[in-house]
Amino acid sequence: MPGRKDDATLRQSGRARDFNLVHFVSEERLRPGDIATVTVTQAAPHHLVAENPPNAVRRTRSGDVWESAQASTETRTFLSLTPRP
Repeated sequence: MPGRKDDATLRQSGRARDFNLVHFVSEERLRPGDIATVTVTQAAPHHLVAENPPNAVRRTRSGDVWESAQASTETRTFLSLTPRP
């Protein structure tokens, strides 16, 4: 879930292999499930920071599924054929 200033700073967040929260800068909007390889430049007790863009981005099948689900909800329309009193 993006934070208040994430769009202005181009910051995104993800999880490392050990489940630490990692904040990184990326102009490309990554999808949930995609994997980014970043170089950590700062470490804090509860999160890590990568100030440079990702070294590599791997698009995954779960990201494809998320993207198709988002596209299908945007184009879905409903029509009610039940009579109203």
